[in-house]
Amino acid sequence: MGLAEDICDQVGHGLLPPGIPPKIKVSFSGGQPCSACNQPIRAGQGCYQFALGDAGMFRFHLDCLGLWTAELCKRGWLAPTPVEASVIA
Repeated sequence: MGLAEDICDQVGHGLLPPGIPPKIKVSFSGGQPCSACNQPIRAGQGCYQFALGDAGMFRFHLDCLGLWTAELCKRGWLAPTPVEASVIA
């Protein structure tokens, strides 16, 4: 099973949350495992993390965060944000 399918399965079984909090903290990791792929987020990588009450702390690699939010959009649980083009004058 690929990572996207694994994340889909985790969302379906309630292992990953069905929504995104208003704020996600971005910092460099101290080697904690990613909530989606369970691989360590290495010291030089960004760690995207948030707490959800009783559900605990969630940490993601950037790619895993993207796959998780894409899965939420696919299920209709999160509205995709349009990418706005900027023009340099």
